[in-house]
Parts: sequence; C-alpha cells; structure tokens
Amino acid sequence: MKKVELLAPVKDSECLRAVIENGTDSVYMGYQQFNARMFGKNFNESELREHIKYAHKNNVKVYLTLNTLIWEDEMRLALQMAIQAVKDRIDGILVQDIGLAAEIQKNISNANLHASTQMSVSNHYGVQVLHEMGFRRVVLARELNYKEITAIKQVCLDGHDMNQMEIEAFIHGGLCIAYSGQCFSSSYCFGSSANRGKCLMTCWKGYELKLGEKVLERGSLLRPRDLEGLYGLKYLMEGGIDCLKIQGRLRNSDYIGEIVNVYRHAIDDVFENRENENREKIYNKRLWDVSPRGLTGGNLLPESDKNLIMDAGVDILIDKGKKMDSRKVSGTPQNKKTAVFLRDITFGKDYSLLREDIDWIYIKYESFLQDELKNMIHELCGRYRICIYMPPMIYERNCEMVYARVDCIVKDYAIKGIVLSNVSDLMLIKRYGEKNLEYISGNHLHIYNHFTADRLMELGVGIGTYSLELPFNGCAALKENTNLPMQQIVFGHPDLMHMKYCLLSHSNECINCGRCSDKKYRNIELKGEAEFLVKFDKLQTETVLYSKKTYSADTTRVIGDSLRVDFLNESVTEMNAIIGDIKCGCFYTGGEYTNEILKGE
Repeated sequence: MKKVELLAPVKDSECLRAVIENGTDSVYMGYQQFNARMFGKNFNESELREHIKYAHKNNVKVYLTLNTLIWEDEMRLALQMAIQAVKDRIDGILVQDIGLAAEIQKNISNANLHASTQMSVSNHYGVQVLHEMGFRRVVLARELNYKEITAIKQVCLDGHDMNQMEIEAFIHGGLCIAYSGQCFSSSYCFGSSANRGKCLMTCWKGYELKLGEKVLERGSLLRPRDLEGLYGLKYLMEGGIDCLKIQGRLRNSDYIGEIVNVYRHAIDDVFENRENENREKIYNKRLWDVSPRGLTGGNLLPESDKNLIMDAGVDILIDKGKKMDSRKVSGTPQNKKTAVFLRDITFGKDYSLLREDIDWIYIKYESFLQDELKNMIHELCGRYRICIYMPPMIYERNCEMVYARVDCIVKDYAIKGIVLSNVSDLMLIKRYGEKNLEYISGNHLHIYNHFTADRLMELGVGIGTYSLELPFNGCAALKENTNLPMQQIVFGHPDLMHMKYCLLSHSNECINCGRCSDKKYRNIELKGEAEFLVKFDKLQTETVLYSKKTYSADTTRVIGDSLRVDFLNESVTEMNAIIGDIKCGCFYTGGEYTNEILKGE
C-alpha cells in the first residue's frame, strides 16, 4: 500500500498556514479569475507566487484551479495565467475547458494537467480519453462509490499506456446534488453560472415536489449534507488511489485545519496499520463537531445513503403569479437543416405523420431498450437519419453493459450518428471508425470557444452544439473562428440538472431504486422563482428540466449551421407546427417561453 496524497483547499494565507501545520501534502488555490469559487477571496499573481514558495519550503505541492469554462475573448488571458503559474513553479493545473487544456498543451511543454470533476468523468473510458488528450490526473465524479473508484484505478494500473495516470477522489466536504459541470439551474434561475464559478446554490432553496396537484414532499429537498469518507479510507488506499481531496475553499482556517488534521491522522493510521474502533469514533466526533450541515457517506457508499439530504424542513407556499400569454411573431423564412430530439418516444403516437423535412432525429439510448418501441424506431430509421443520444453519465459499474448495448443498437438499426454527452463517449469515434457515422457533440460537452470546437473536430466530431449557457455574442464569436459546423438548440425545455439522488426516495413513492419505469413527470417548484419538471430513468439519472421553453429561432438570433428542436411531451401535430414556425423564422415570446440566458452573463 502506498501513502495516498492528502489535498486541501486554500482561500487565503491563514488557510494555507493552517493546512500545512496540520499535515496536508498538497493544496489547491485559484487566481481571481477563471476558478470555480469566484465568490471567494482568491489570489493575485504576486500572492500566488509567494504562496507557492512558502508551500514548497514546507514540501507541500500547489495546484492552480483554472477550472471554469472560458469565453472566446478570454482564452488569451487564461493561457497567460497558466504560463505565469508554471514559471512560478506550480505543480499542476486543474482544468474544465477542453479548449484551454489544448492551448496549455500547445504552449507549455511541462504543464501537469489535471481534469476537473466538472468534466463529469465516471468510468475508465473517460479516463482513457483524457489520458490520450494529455491529462496526467483525473478528479472523478462525486457520484461514484469506492468500489467503482478503485476499479477505475485498477484499469489504469493494468493498462501499459495508462499506468502513470493518477486518480483523485473526494473524501470530505460540500457536495453538489447535480452532476458537476452539468448544472445550469443557477444560470437559468438567477443569471449566474456555476460553470463560470458563480453558483448561487439553487439547490439550497425550499421546494415542493408534486405529482399533479398532490404534494409529495416540501422543504430543502435538494440540499445535501457534507461528505465524510473516513469509513472508506482504507478501501481507497488499498485500491491505490493517488490523491484524496477535501472540498471547502470558502471555509475558514479553523474549520479546514481541523478537517485536515483528522484525515492526516486517519491516513497515517491506515498506512501504519494502527487503526482501531476507538480512534475512528474520536475522528468521527471531531468531524461532526465542526460540520453544521451534518455529514453523510454520500455516494461513496456502495448502497444509496438515505441521509444524503439535510433535515431542514421548510414550509413554503408557492406563488404562481399571473399567467402570462404567449404570442407568436412572424419572421423571415430560413433554410437551415433541422435536428429533432425526441426526449421520450411514446407508444401510441403516430410518428409516421411527422414532417418529411427533418434532417436528423435524435433518440435517447434508453428508448432503444424498450421492446414496445422497436417497430416504431425501425420505421423512423427508414425515413430519417437517426442518431443515438447518449446518457449524460455512465457509471463504471454499468459502462461495459451500456457500450455493449450501443454496439447492438448500431448493428440492429440503421443508425447514422451518435450524440456524445460525456468525454467518455469520445472513445466511440475510434470504436466505430469504419462505420461512417456522424458524431455530434451534445451541449454537455460545453463548446464555449473555438479552441474547444477545433479540438473536438481533431478528435473526429463532425458537428458541435453550442453550450446552453453561451450568449448570442459568444456564439457568433465562436462561429467566426471555427470550421466545425455548429448546431444551435432553438426550442425546448432546457435540462438544468442531472443527478443521481432520487427525490422519490424520501417521499416513499418508489421501491425499486435503479429500475424506475415510471414515465410520469413530477413537478418541483422553487418558491416565488421557478418551476421544474423531474424525470426518472433506468440508469440512476434524474433529469430536472426548466418548465419554461427556450425559443430563439428568429433569424436575428440563429447563428448555427443547423438547428436543434427538443420535444418533451408535445403531440405530433404540435411538433409539426413548431418545426414549421421555426422554418418560417417565427418566434414566440412571453408566458412559457424564455431566452434570457442567451442575452449574456
């Protein structure tokens, strides 16, 4: 067993001294721009330089967080920051943006790139893709349990070309209820993006969960406790995990110093074979004493932790306000290719009545697994170019099964393309290299700049999709500088969150966790602010959609080479009418429609 690296957060000089005095092996900190904690104090260039010197004198490594998405006109500055940090002897750079990673590799020969948890890596295929892209360490998604984490590390150790790839996992601190890097709720509700380091914690608000008019539960339904991983420490260390990370860059020095001290002793105990039940109880009590939110084993547990959410009941009354009328405004006809994403194919709908002038139809992976839909999908394959829409996250325990089923789908249906939803899906380009398929990067691969678009094109992507959070001027600047054909989502309910946690687990509506076949949409309402739709699937992913629809199909706002229309529960007649309006350049405004997110941050 090797001695795992303990990594601690630092927001100021007091925190740096505290974590070093209490035994951390490494620290992570950010500049005042481009880091995932923009509401924190952070550091300027000279402060970071001095902190690196101080840490190195104490044999402590320092990692820089450049872990936000980067707009087109910001890339030069972000790259300059990375170059300066390397000159100042930074030990590693944490990155989310694929384009920024590519630019760092091109311009800094000795950069040590770490893939942020914001990249949603949840299986060994994702690690393999990032290794081939030049990353040396991957911070895994917080949704994985310790068995999956160690399984991924074992694949790295078994692979001759990946045996130097480092795996980092969270061991303690705040949790996001949504998949990191795939949450747009703060953007759409408050105009402040988590992917830009400005999360306003929509999940901490009070909600009502409803089925029709029936209230299933009310309160802080999405606010998790803090993660505590003491019980899984030995398993992770025995599994060869390289680094264990403490979350908490907004916490004070007393808190973070105490947390580091506990884990320092606990790690040393495991390494030196002196752990015992009394010590564990003492460590656990010390952690609880400084954790007002409460603690949970979270997703590190092989079985779901029913104590994931805080016990903070909040009685709320929903003020739905006055219903606003929507209106349609005529526009100029446009000749753009159109893709239709059928979020849910419903048995009984007559899809033979769909318009003929649709260029692609995207069908969710899960729909291909339903026997009652096979004939309908085969009929659609005979009329349209059908693409598989991949799940947003595939856990390590499921990945071989899922990709094997994708093999069968490609073989059994006249599939023309695949919509890639995660970095792990990029491996499918090599897997089906001889099949002449179209590869479309979905909106969760976050094309914010032409550097990302160009890198994805180098990897074999044929069509890119603008990020849901990219404003019109950002889309225009990106399009001007890339040769990758870009697709623009112009209609539909945006998916604001994907999460592993099941809202029904507390309302006792479900007894078959992980095998949910209920097609009903629940409503979840945020007091005085917004309403969402909630959908459950069979891969332990819960999707939260904005109840309002994005509509940006008028010609003054269409920047894509092609358009994408997302349908949820519309009838075929409604689908045809909406596609017709889009092709005519009409647009809807008011009431159930919104395009505020596209006006800029």
